[in-house]
Amino acid sequence: MKRTFSIHILPVLLLAALLMGLCACGSPDQGPETEPETSAGTEPSGTESVPAETETQDPGPGTQKDPNILPRVIETRFETPDTVVAVADVLDFGADPTGEKDSTQAIKLALTAASVLGGGTVWMPAGVYRVTKSISIPTLVTLRGDYGDPDLGQDYGTVILADVKSENRTGTGLFSLNVCSGIRGITFLYPNQAIEDVKPYPFTIYLSKGKVHTVQDVTFLNSYRGIYIDEGETPKLFNVKGTCLMTGVENMSTADVGSFDGVTFTPDYWADCTLKQAGTASRDAIRNWSLSNGSCGLLIHDVEIQEFKDIVLKGFAYGIFFSAEPTRYMSSGVWYNVGISECTCGIYAQEGTFKSSYGGVAPKSAIDWASGHIFSKCSVSGTEYSIRNLSSEITINGVKQGGYIKLASSTLDGPTEGKVLYSNLGEALDLSAFEIDTDRITRSTGNAFRYVEPETGEAGIQAALDEVGQAGGGVVYVCAGTYEISNGLVVPANTSLLGAAGSAQRTAGHGTVFKCASPASDEPVTGGALVSLEGRNAGISGIYFLYADNISSLDRDGTYRFYKTALYGNASGVWATNLCISGANYGIRFEDCDDYFIESLFSGCIQSVAELSGDRGLVTNCLNNGGTVIFINDAVSTTVTRMHANYFQKEAGRNTRYLTIGKGTGQTVVNCFSYGSRSLIDFENAVDTVVVNTGSDALTDHQFSFTNSSLFILNTSLTSGERFTATGSAYSIYNAEHVNNASQDADVVFGT
Repeated sequence: MKRTFSIHILPVLLLAALLMGLCACGSPDQGPETEPETSAGTEPSGTESVPAETETQDPGPGTQKDPNILPRVIETRFETPDTVVAVADVLDFGADPTGEKDSTQAIKLALTAASVLGGGTVWMPAGVYRVTKSISIPTLVTLRGDYGDPDLGQDYGTVILADVKSENRTGTGLFSLNVCSGIRGITFLYPNQAIEDVKPYPFTIYLSKGKVHTVQDVTFLNSYRGIYIDEGETPKLFNVKGTCLMTGVENMSTADVGSFDGVTFTPDYWADCTLKQAGTASRDAIRNWSLSNGSCGLLIHDVEIQEFKDIVLKGFAYGIFFSAEPTRYMSSGVWYNVGISECTCGIYAQEGTFKSSYGGVAPKSAIDWASGHIFSKCSVSGTEYSIRNLSSEITINGVKQGGYIKLASSTLDGPTEGKVLYSNLGEALDLSAFEIDTDRITRSTGNAFRYVEPETGEAGIQAALDEVGQAGGGVVYVCAGTYEISNGLVVPANTSLLGAAGSAQRTAGHGTVFKCASPASDEPVTGGALVSLEGRNAGISGIYFLYADNISSLDRDGTYRFYKTALYGNASGVWATNLCISGANYGIRFEDCDDYFIESLFSGCIQSVAELSGDRGLVTNCLNNGGTVIFINDAVSTTVTRMHANYFQKEAGRNTRYLTIGKGTGQTVVNCFSYGSRSLIDFENAVDTVVVNTGSDALTDHQFSFTNSSLFILNTSLTSGERFTATGSAYSIYNAEHVNNASQDADVVFGT
C-alpha cells in the first residue's frame, strides 16, 4: 500500500521520536615508526563473533528494514550550519548515553538499519558512549553526533569512550569508513590511556580503500593514532582536531585529490580536557613523549596534488613527514595557511627511491621530482630543522630532477636542507592579513518537515515542496531510492531539499538518486532543470543526479544527446552540498545569485559543470573527474577503455568547461580540481575574484581564461595545457607550478 505523509512540525516530530525508543622510538633521521599492516575493517582478536560490516558485507538496500525507524529532524544542543535529518537514533537501539554500559552493539544495529534503507544519517545524541570493539560504517551512511567544539568553550557533546585493548597495530581502526560514508560531530577519549604509561592503540578512524570518505567536526582528546587513509580517492577531512601522541594522520595513497580543510593537532586538547575519564596530562609531558618517540603530525606517503588548508601542528618530532616508503607514486600538493611549531623538524622529506607499482618503471622519490609541494602563508619552525628535504635527486633524460618544497609569504625558524626555495617574488608577498571565509549556513529557518519515499515519485516530491514552502519553509527529505525526474522540481524560498547522503558522495548504488527522464534533444536544451532553486536561501544536499542514457550512449558508440540542466538557481543565498552529477550536459547554473554556495560537488559533465554569477559566491572542496560516468556504482559500470576514448579524450577534452565565474564581485574558489576537461576556470566579467588551492590534470586547452575580469590566484598546479589566456583583465598568479615544466621559478604572473 502506498504510504503518504503530512507536514510535521518539529516539536511534534521530536516528541514522537522520544516516544519511539528508547612505540617505537626514532630520531629525525630515522623517520617515524613503521609497522606491518593488517587487513582493514577486521575485528581485533578477542572480539565478538559478529563480524564488522565491511564493503563486501554491506547489507545494502533490498533487505528487511526496521519498521520503527523513520526520518526525523534533530534538535541539536549545539548550533550546526545545516539541518540534521536522521533515519535512526542509537538510543532507539539500546545505546547508553551515560557511558556505564557497552553501546557497541547498539551502534552497529543502528548503522545496519540505515544501510538497509539504502543510506542515511544515524544520530548519536550528546552523551558518553562506551565502545569496546571495532565498528564499521557502511556505504553512504554517516554516523553523526552533537558536536561540542572545545575551541569555542563548549562541552564535548557526543563522546565515545574507546574502552578497547591496547594493541600496537596500524592496519585497522576503532571506526572504519566504507565508500561514501562519514563520521561527524564526535569526540573520542581513551579512558585507559595515561601519559605516565603510554599505551599504543590502532588508529581511531580508518578510511578503507575506496572512494570518498568524510571525517568532519571530530576531536581526538588522547588518541595514540588519529586517522589512517588507505589507498583510495578523495578523502575529506574538515575541522579535525585534537591530541594524537604518535600520528595525527597517516595518508598512504590518495588519487583524485583529497581535501584537508582545517586540521589541528597539538598537546592542548588533552592537557585542557575536563572529562574525568581523561585523567591529567600536562602539555610538557605530552610534548616530551611525542618528541622522543618519532611522532608525526601528518605522515604523507603518496598524494596526487592534494589540497591542504588551515593546518596547525605542534609538539611532534616531525610536523609533516613525506615518506619514501614504496607506494603507488610520488607526492605533490598545495598548502595554504600552515602553522608548525615546537617540533624537532617542521617539514621532512625522506631520502630514498623506489619503483612505483603504478605507471612506468622510472625510479620515484618521496616528493614528485617533476613538481613538489607548494606552501603559502605558512610559519614553520623546528629545533633542528625548519625544513629538511632529502627527497632524492634523480636524473631523467640527462636532466637532474629533485622534488622541491616551494614557499610564498612564509616564515621559517630553523635551518633548511635540500631543495627549499621561494617562488619568484613570493618572499615579498605579504599574506598576513589575507583571510578566506568558507563558513556558510545551509539551514532553513522554517519548521515544516516532510519526507517522501520512492513510490511517491516526482509528483509526491513536488507536493511536499509546495506544502513546506507554503508553511514558510523547512525541510523535504527524500528517502534513499531512485526517482525519475522529468518535468523538474521547484524548491521554494527557505526550503531544503535533502537526500540520504549526509556526507560527500560519489556512488549511485545507494542513497537518493534523481535519474534524468526529461526528453532528449539533438540541440542544447536552454530552459528548465531537473531541480530549480527559485527562492531565497533555497538549497539542496545529499542527492546523486544520474543521466543514464547519456552514459550508456557514450559507452556504446561515443554519442550523446542534450537534456535539461541538473540544477538551476536564480535567487540569493542558494546552495548545493554533497551532490554528484554524472553524465549531464550542463551541471549547475546559478544566475545572479548573490551569496551562492557550492561544497563537495563531484561531477562528470559533457559541456560544463557550473556556470555561476553573483556577488560573494563561494565554491569549495569540489572535484570534476569523468570517472563519475564510468564507476557509477563503485564498480566498472561501463567499458573503461572505450569510455576513456569516447569521453575523456573526445567529448570532455573538447567541450567541458569546469567552472565559469561570471558577473559578480568577491567570488571565491577554494580547494577545487578538475581532471580530463577542456579548462579549469573561465572568468567572464568577474571582479575581485580570489582563487586558492586549485589544480588540473589532463587539460586539453587552458587552465584559466580571463575576460574583462580582475582576480588573485594563489597555489595552483598544472600538468598539461596552457596556464591562461587573457583579454582586458587585471590578474596576479602566485605560487603556481607546472608539473612538466623545468622552469620551476617562473611562476608569478602579473597582467592588465
